[in-house]
Amino acid sequence: MAANRKVINKADLMGLPPSPETKSGVPKYELESLARTFLPDIITFYESEEGQRKYQEWKQEEERLKEQNEKRKGIR
Repeated sequence: MAANRKVINKADLMGLPPSPETKSGVPKYELESLARTFLPDIITFYESEEGQRKYQEWKQEEERLKEQNEKRKGIR
């Protein structure tokens, strides 16, 4: 029979105060750590010509989908 066991996470081991959980269940400090890891590469990509082109393509597609959705709902 399994007894109720406390799950020990990284914050507990490091003596940190409990971190608020996100909807995903991943502690906020872990998500922030991942974001700090990926952010420099994301910025570099979007500052490049290819990144700017992809961003413009994405914006155009979003606008097209928005218009399509509005037409379907009879807004226009």
